[in-house]
Amino acid sequence: MHLTSPVLVGRRGEFSTLRAAVERAREGRGGAVFLVGEPGIGKSRLTSEVVTDATTRGCRVLRGRASGGAPLRALAEVVSTALRRRDAPTEAQLGAYWPVLRRLSPDAPAGLPDPHVVRSEALLRLCSATGTHEATVLLLEDLHEADKETLVVVDHLLDGLADQAVLVLATTRPHPPLALEFAESAEARGVASVQRLSGLGDADTAELVAQCLEIPASEVPAEVIAHLHRDARGVPFVVEELLAAMIESTVLRPDHAIWRVHGDVRAQLPPDVTAAILHRVDRLAARGVALLEAAAVLGRNFPLAVAATVAGLAPDDAVEQLRGAAQAQLVGVGSDDGETPAFRHALTADAILSRLTAAQREALSCSAAQAVESMRPQETELAANLWAAGGATARAVHLLVQAGRRAADRGLLTSAVELLERGLSILDPHPDPALEADLLDTLAAVLVHIGDADRAFAAGERLGEALAAMNAPPARLAAAHVAQARAATVATQWERGLDHIESARRLLGTDEASVDAVAATLILNLDQVDRLPEARALAERAALAAGDEQPDVACEALDVLTRCTRGHDLARSRGYVERWRSIAEAHGLVAWRIRALLELGVTERYLCSSTTGLLAARQAAYETGAVLVIIAIDLHLAHTHILRGEYDEAARRSAGAATAAARLRLHGLVMLAVAIDAGIAAARGDRETTDEALGRLREEGDAGYGNGEEVWAYCSAMCALVEEQPERALADFAEADRATTAIPIIRGSYFFFRGPYLLLRVTRGRAGWAEYEELADSHLAQLHVHRTYLLWSQAVLLGRDGQVDAAADAAAQAIALSADLGLPRFLGARLVAACALADGWGSPVEWLRDAAGYFEGHGTHRVADACRALLRGN
Repeated sequence: MHLTSPVLVGRRGEFSTLRAAVERAREGRGGAVFLVGEPGIGKSRLTSEVVTDATTRGCRVLRGRASGGAPLRALAEVVSTALRRRDAPTEAQLGAYWPVLRRLSPDAPAGLPDPHVVRSEALLRLCSATGTHEATVLLLEDLHEADKETLVVVDHLLDGLADQAVLVLATTRPHPPLALEFAESAEARGVASVQRLSGLGDADTAELVAQCLEIPASEVPAEVIAHLHRDARGVPFVVEELLAAMIESTVLRPDHAIWRVHGDVRAQLPPDVTAAILHRVDRLAARGVALLEAAAVLGRNFPLAVAATVAGLAPDDAVEQLRGAAQAQLVGVGSDDGETPAFRHALTADAILSRLTAAQREALSCSAAQAVESMRPQETELAANLWAAGGATARAVHLLVQAGRRAADRGLLTSAVELLERGLSILDPHPDPALEADLLDTLAAVLVHIGDADRAFAAGERLGEALAAMNAPPARLAAAHVAQARAATVATQWERGLDHIESARRLLGTDEASVDAVAATLILNLDQVDRLPEARALAERAALAAGDEQPDVACEALDVLTRCTRGHDLARSRGYVERWRSIAEAHGLVAWRIRALLELGVTERYLCSSTTGLLAARQAAYETGAVLVIIAIDLHLAHTHILRGEYDEAARRSAGAATAAARLRLHGLVMLAVAIDAGIAAARGDRETTDEALGRLREEGDAGYGNGEEVWAYCSAMCALVEEQPERALADFAEADRATTAIPIIRGSYFFFRGPYLLLRVTRGRAGWAEYEELADSHLAQLHVHRTYLLWSQAVLLGRDGQVDAAADAAAQAIALSADLGLPRFLGARLVAACALADGWGSPVEWLRDAAGYFEGHGTHRVADACRALLRGN
């Protein structure tokens, strides 16, 4: 006889469906199934049978159970379990996603904020690294208890399963409804299925009882089936609990190997499953009951040491009492590490709690909260929930603020908002202006990071009311105005932000670094050239005042200075970035350091067309798991390789970036990769591929700054030059010129078409010294590429003026400067050679031979043929 059925009963159809889903995953056609049902309906039992069967068929099983203890707990359990296995993927296999996975741990230090899509891709890669296994089954239990951050990551994960050997199997109750809503949304877009488990019918209820009693179903007494069907409603857990109560009360007992009913079933049995569970609890020793009551307050999965402390038991005694509860089928092993026990079912804990008075529950909750804070300080959210249940509102909210800040530091911004808003809901019936102000201060800052300006403004306004109610000092009121100003930067409401800055200044009566830094950002974003000196002065003052006391403010100010100077003085801009990087490294500001390294790499790219700085930034981003930064760097590298004539490497970088961006569903970055592909095809003179890429950009792309008409026209013009169609190139360049007139230099606009456009016009007699001086005196002359084209143009103009020695010297400088470049070196030589031949200066024959060899080697035969034609004519 068993208290639970040794076999799965009544779920043949559901089991077959799930087994088929596992089989599809083994074939590389992954998917997801959500099992939905009320407590006790058999979700856990069904998934247990499925994963056991999957294991026998060569699948790896990774598990995680959601709980209210900490954000991303279920996913952290999955990662922890996977990385402890002997067949765990290596750091090399997971690449830049390894640090992302490590940051899922509750104990992870503050670091980069990982977008949800990056976390989901990291999990997918972890699950897809099956090693010797044929597939991975990812079991996520009790998603109805999951935080929204977890649900969003899982939702993104589902979109990438179709071609992977991964099955996500998740369980949830219908209420609370958030997890079910996510499941139904996934089902609606065809990436998951939802299976709703209903109660067992009469026949299956009889079979379940028969399995427990180890007899044929036909021998189960009819009155037993009638009673169970009526009171258990086909819920397997309830059936088993009520059956156990019948046996324990001897209403149902064997008589010469035949089970018979003795007396009135209804009169002698507990009225419901709660009473049945409590009947078994009361058969334990008093110390065992105390342990379970303490454990029930902590949740279905409970830390034994904490429960023992609350119950006043020594560790050995607690283990002994737990053993008795396990023998009574009340608890079992919870987590995969075997160290955290769990109630057999959530209904067991609910039953134990149901008979405690309100005063008893509050007292136990407060004792448990104290024990959690002392013994498991990382479980801040659990302690807060316990204090709230114990009526200690202030302590609960204080801990929720701590938990919210910790979540924000870990980049879990959605969870941070959830925690802080929960604190607000607890505070509402119990006003405490000082506590409310602390909470709202943090909430407003997190909402700014998320980019939710409207809610940040609302939190800021409520913060102002709380500060007024507590007669806050001027400095605190000023800080609230600065927070509102930061929200204005997110909302692109620059003037509104500056109004808040003025209010802050009036309250402070003196300069303050954070105020100046935000003010500088707002003024810079006004895009008013006449106010650029004001932004620079404020940023300089902020950077100096912040020093080592406020390193994040110093970095913010230096970022503004970088953007202020980037448009006209790259060398000075680089100096600001070096200061910013040094501060970030000294104070462990990971995100600021990565941004600084990227900025240095891009600046170096502009100044000398080198990849060294970008590669250093990429390595740093790789080591810290800054996945989106890696994609951006690869696109910068691809463009640099085009300029250097390294087209195969450019294509490799672009393809890698496009694949990564597509997997993360980052359409804008995918389109930038398409623009890069257009540039590669243009440099090769491949008009069909160029136009195909440009057509896709026009249909799908964003014609905004950085990937708009000016880029498309530039690509078409360069292709036309390599096709030996100079008039078409001139028309395309003119279109690019028109497209850029509205883009302000204050934003650091470095267009790559200006140099070749000038050279083409000069060589065809359509531009002279005035046009040359215009470009030479502009900020664009800092670019390595443009300096090359300027020297070529200067050589042609000097030769045309009869200054043949000066012209030859300028051409020699152009060749030396462009030694590591592709088209600027050889296309420049091809365009200039005809003028040099006509005007009798330089070494055009040598230039043409070199150019012909270069273009022939790259398969661009039209330019090579044109070079040879000029040689034959001379």
